[in-house]
Amino acid sequence: MDPERTVSELASAFAAHGITLPSLGLDGPSMLQPFVPPLIELGRVTEETARKIIQALATRDLR
Repeated sequence: MDPERTVSELASAFAAHGITLPSLGLDGPSMLQPFVPPLIELGRVTEETARKIIQALATRDLR
């Protein structure tokens, strides 16, 4: 697993739907824990951004 690559791919996937999460990144404290995989920080978003995420997920064919 490559958490930095995952963050980059997630940012690209969101961008394809016109969504930008300024605080998207790796969670620093989790990077220091030897027994827990690194967490990805999605952060706080405005209601408008939350609605865009809902719409993007709702229109995706999840087969």
